[in-house]
Amino acid sequence: MFLSVGLLSKHYIISFTVVIDAGLRKLSSLSSLKSLNLDARQITDAGLAALTNLTGLMHLDLFGARITDSGTNYLRSFKKLRSLEVCGGGLIDVGVKNIKDLTSLTLLNLSQNNHLTDRSLESIFDTCTN
Repeated sequence: MFLSVGLLSKHYIISFTVVIDAGLRKLSSLSSLKSLNLDARQITDAGLAALTNLTGLMHLDLFGARITDSGTNYLRSFKKLRSLEVCGGGLIDVGVKNIKDLTSLTLLNLSQNNHLTDRSLESIFDTCTN
């Protein structure tokens, strides 16, 4: 596990660890957190739900997390997100509809979600052009 030491109160990098959903509950009190990298396959929708108090997040990386379409509902809590990465998960087009509500996003990475179709792209494009 790597924690960004210089800016510990604002940026956490927890990559390639065995952190599970229960461990994320301990992060929920870090209201000043701006950036969170969680490259961990053990993270699920329940872990994401535990983070919804972190409303000041501007960057969230969930690479490899097992977030489902219903789990993307929790992303709506993060209105200030400018960067979101939900890679290698099990998303399908339905989940992207929740992501498109994050109007502050300037970077969205949904790579390695092998079940996304053109409809996801169209949904995101419609949001960007309106």
